[in-house]
Amino acid sequence: MGIGTIIAVFAFGLALVLCEVFVPGGLIGAVGMVLIGTSIYFSFDGGWPILGAVLSALTVIAVPVVIIKGLSRLSLKTAQTKAGGFSSSEENIEGLLGKHGVTLSALRPTGMARIDDRKLSVVTRGEMLYAHTKIEVVEVEGNRVVVRAVQSRKPLASDTSDK
Repeated sequence: MGIGTIIAVFAFGLALVLCEVFVPGGLIGAVGMVLIGTSIYFSFDGGWPILGAVLSALTVIAVPVVIIKGLSRLSLKTAQTKAGGFSSSEENIEGLLGKHGVTLSALRPTGMARIDDRKLSVVTRGEMLYAHTKIEVVEVEGNRVVVRAVQSRKPLASDTSDK
């Protein structure tokens, strides 16, 4: 194998290692590493030990640099902070316990509701509620707001009788 072929195989192997950064799976990078190893082997076997040493040194330096540079291009450069408007949870939902509202969508058992002029994702304890049903918050746990329907009960005859 000639010097030009050895260098081309090495460069192609390095390119495959770079492709592995963008197309994960392992196979492309493994083939690239085999090509790099093959080029180093044939450089020593072909009577070019200086070329083999240079390719070995390039492998030790270039492969980590290619991987680190490739991964740094994929990573997020900006932080998503609370000051920037990012949040993983609703603010001040603990104060909703006992508040009343109305469902905006059917709850099966999850859906949307308006409570204290806030549109929130809520959940029932398993029952289905229709849209525009009056509800009460019965539990707040983390981001989870549990509601139940507010029953407007009609007075029974026993409630109005004089005793």
